[in-house]
Amino acid sequence: MKYRKYIIIIISILLFSLLIYFIKNNRIVKQHRAVEYSNMGMQLKEEGKYDKALEYLNKSIKYDPLDFITYNNRGSVYEALGQLEEAEKDYTRAIEINPKYSPAYNGRGHLMYIMGEFIKSIDDCSNAIKYDSTYFAAYSGRALSYYGIGKYEEALNDFNKSIELNENFGKAYINRGIVKYHIEDIDGACDDWKKSIELGEELGEEYVNAYCD
Repeated sequence: MKYRKYIIIIISILLFSLLIYFIKNNRIVKQHRAVEYSNMGMQLKEEGKYDKALEYLNKSIKYDPLDFITYNNRGSVYEALGQLEEAEKDYTRAIEINPKYSPAYNGRGHLMYIMGEFIKSIDDCSNAIKYDSTYFAAYSGRALSYYGIGKYEEALNDFNKSIELNENFGKAYINRGIVKYHIEDIDGACDDWKKSIELGEELGEEYVNAYCD
């Protein structure tokens, strides 16, 4: 009788261990599939196949509903499709899961800029910078919103910082040129637009042709 009791305990322990193993293994399988679907979704986004990208990102979130990176990526797809409300929800969800995830703040900040919500955009871009001080796109995004509310000095400082962090960021040169032109630094504006052309930005050529000698 005594041995039987021990055997039951051992069998219980083994069964519990097996249960834990299967739970962990199932979680690993789900996470692996989530990553595969997420990667496929972003590849389809790069190819401009946004609807198909959404299908795969939805599947990814189904397998891993706490993957803040995938929420952020899906938000960018919704934004590309013009579904701004859905994009905002996904960026916000990514931030809720990981309050220090800079790309989600930057994504939502860009979204707010598109919607004309410049103060909210500045707040989000500032948070992106708070958690990643080397985030050159966030400096550029905040600069655009500063320009939108007429804070040209702040806009210029942020564009300067963005270019300092990434000297090959052509769009920052174009936009800094616009700010310089607005404050009547015509030579500086033209220099920036010419630099953007060197970096492959065709829009820079339009500005040079229109405003520079």
